[in-house]
Amino acid sequence: MKKAISLLSAMLLSLSTAPMIVSAEDSEPVVYEIGDVTHDGVIDAIDATLVLNYYTLSISISCPEDTDDPDFASDLREELQSPRYEHINENGDINGDGVIDGTDAVTILKIYTDNLSTITTYEMGDVNHDGMIDPVDACLVLSYYTYSISGTDGTPDDRINHPYFKYISEYADIDGDGVINSKDATAILKIYQDRSGDTRENYNASEYLEEHGYVFN
Repeated sequence: MKKAISLLSAMLLSLSTAPMIVSAEDSEPVVYEIGDVTHDGVIDAIDATLVLNYYTLSISISCPEDTDDPDFASDLREELQSPRYEHINENGDINGDGVIDGTDAVTILKIYTDNLSTITTYEMGDVNHDGMIDPVDACLVLSYYTYSISGTDGTPDDRINHPYFKYISEYADIDGDGVINSKDATAILKIYQDRSGDTRENYNASEYLEEHGYVFN
C-alpha cells in the first residue's frame, strides 16, 4: 500500500499536467465506469493520479470548508470546483466506502495495471503499448520523425534508437504509406480527439513528453 502510494505521488509530478477530459453533453447521458474520473472511457494511471491529488487536497485544506467563503484560497476553490473534481466525486469511490482517498487511488492503479497485463494485441497508433491511443503516442511519433530527419550530415539523430521508440516502426504508420512522419502523428491525435472529445491540437511534443516522464538523452 505504501509503495503504491509512493508511486502515485511520484506520478503526480508527471501526469497531473495531462489533458483533463470533460465529456461533451449528448442527447442521452453517458454512464462512465467507476474509476474513470476523467470520463475518457478508460481507467488508467491518470485517473489514479487525479484521485490521489484530490485526496491530498482534501486533507491539506487549512482554510474555511465553505468554498464561497471569501477567505477560501481562490486557486484551491478553482481547482475543487473544476469539472474534473465533480467527476471524481461521481466516479472516484471505487471501493464504495463513502470516502475518496488513497485506497481508491491504489485500487484504480491496480485495475489499470491488471488490464495492461491481459493485453496481447495493440491498436495501430498505440506506440507505447499502454492500451490506449492518446497525445503521448502522437508526441512520440512526432519526436521519432523529428529525430529521423535532424541528424548531422543527413543521418538520423541517435535518439531515434531510444527504447521508448521500440514499437513505433510497427504501430505508427497509420495511413499505411510506408513512411512514419508528422501525418501519422496528426492521425493518432485525431483518433484520440474523436474518442475523447478533447479538441485541443497544440502540443509541444518535447515538453509534453518530458512532463509525462519521457526523456531522450
